[in-house]
Amino acid sequence: MRFVGYEEKIVRLLEALYQDTMSAVRVDGGLSEWFETVVGVMQGCVLSPLVFNLMLKAVIALALEDNEIGVNISGINISNLRFADDICLTAGSSKDLQQLVGKVYITSNRFGLKVSSTKTEMQCIRRERQEMKIKLGSSDLTQCEQFVYLGGVISEDISCDLDVARRTGLAAGIVRNFHNIWKANDISKLTKVLLYQTLVRAIVLYYLETWTLKKEHKRKLRVFKMSVLRKICGIKKEIVNGTLKC
Repeated sequence: MRFVGYEEKIVRLLEALYQDTMSAVRVDGGLSEWFETVVGVMQGCVLSPLVFNLMLKAVIALALEDNEIGVNISGINISNLRFADDICLTAGSSKDLQQLVGKVYITSNRFGLKVSSTKTEMQCIRRERQEMKIKLGSSDLTQCEQFVYLGGVISEDISCDLDVARRTGLAAGIVRNFHNIWKANDISKLTKVLLYQTLVRAIVLYYLETWTLKKEHKRKLRVFKMSVLRKICGIKKEIVNGTLKC
């Protein structure tokens, strides 16, 4: 907090809150022996998210101080993206990425934070696949073709094929769970449509701002939409003399 410029009075108040704190664990209806809390934050403390974010901000600021490595987007150099404890480091080459990873790893250790080598992966985004070797401490990081970040699938070829398929798959599960609602005669079609727009369409279109849609993607989205609307209206598809009729 001092690093990011908080007033000394506020820092001392928080230090006093955490000074000489004791904890116990409830087991089978009883309490364990009391022990001193020397790491972590208080259970249920509303300041915990803020304190953690401040600590992470200090780690990244010290690790990447005066850093020129990153990806230039519209004249702005971006070396990292952060959401809670998820950190994405970006660089234009494997050499630069290794430098960023090394700096963040060393600085995190200084603050008592451990970067998990099993949960950390790397990805090379380009037209042709390129093998990279990046180390986190003494461990080799796994190179992946795609991974889920903040609910969206990031593919090394930058296509949104997997993401569109994943979103429609998740939404299809919700549609199946609402089977009895779609068939209910005592629920109006308007209410069913509102449920579709709120609970189904929102899942399908989540993350769409990052998609580069092709005609095939739009077709699949329309097919999914029409299949749900047919369920709402009670319209069934059938093939008569080789012709699809509804």
